[in-house]
Amino acid sequence: MLSIKKGVKLHSLSPQMAIATMIINQICNDHDVDCVITSGSDGKHMSHSYHYTGNALDFRHTYSGAKSPVDSTDISITIVKQLGENFDVVDEQSHIHVEYDPR
Repeated sequence: MLSIKKGVKLHSLSPQMAIATMIINQICNDHDVDCVITSGSDGKHMSHSYHYTGNALDFRHTYSGAKSPVDSTDISITIVKQLGENFDVVDEQSHIHVEYDPR
């Protein structure tokens, strides 16, 4: 299940990130983990961060299902495969950072 942490701002979210969020939600559901959007355009990020343009989100996941717990690296790898080359995915241990960055 996807949820949004209180205070997270998504008002400038790009269409690409909205679609990526739906895909990430499905990946988390497939792995029986709960997914929380922990940062959008809010929070402190580098000055040139894609968060401020609506092209990046941070996700945290927690194990919730009956299946064996899944390593966050496995989820990150699946996200990379599903989203493709126009997205950067960084597993930062406490969360997964996803940004739309077409080349």
